Amino acid sequence: MEPLSIGLLAITAFTFAEVDDLSNRMAATLRRHGVKKGDRVAVHTGLGPETALSHLACHKLGAIVVTLSHLYGPRMIDHVLTDSGASVLITDGDVWQGLRPALTLPDSLSLTVVTGPVGPGGAGSWC
Repeated sequence: MEPLSIGLLAITAFTFAEVDDLSNRMAATLRRHGVKKGDRVAVHTGLGPETALSHLACHKLGAIVVTLSHLYGPRMIDHVLTDSGASVLITDGDVWQGLRPALTLPDSLSLTVVTGPVGPGGAGSWC
C-alpha cells in the first residue's frame, strides 16, 4: 500500500495518506468529545466518503458503529438511537436539515456531527 496511491474513490479520489489523515482528524474530534472504546456512534451518511471515514475513525477509537439507513424514517431513527445508546450521531447536512424537526433525540446523544453544510440546532462540523 503506497501512501500516495488511490485509497478511496468517490466524486473525489482520496489517497491512502489523505484517508488516514481525514480519519485521524475525525477520530481526534470524536475523542475530544469524549468518545472512547466501546461507545456507540450512529452513522447516517449514505454512501459517500464520509461513511468510510466515519467507520475508520470509529475503528481507530474502538467505538462501535451503529449504521442508520437513509430508508429509516424519524420514528425508526429515534428507536435505534435510543435502543443503541449512541452518544454521537454523524449525519449528512442536507438530511439533517429535513430530519431534525421530526426527531426526539435521546438523552444519551451528546453530540451531533453534520457532514457537508452545517445544519441548524447546534450541530458541528465533522473535522
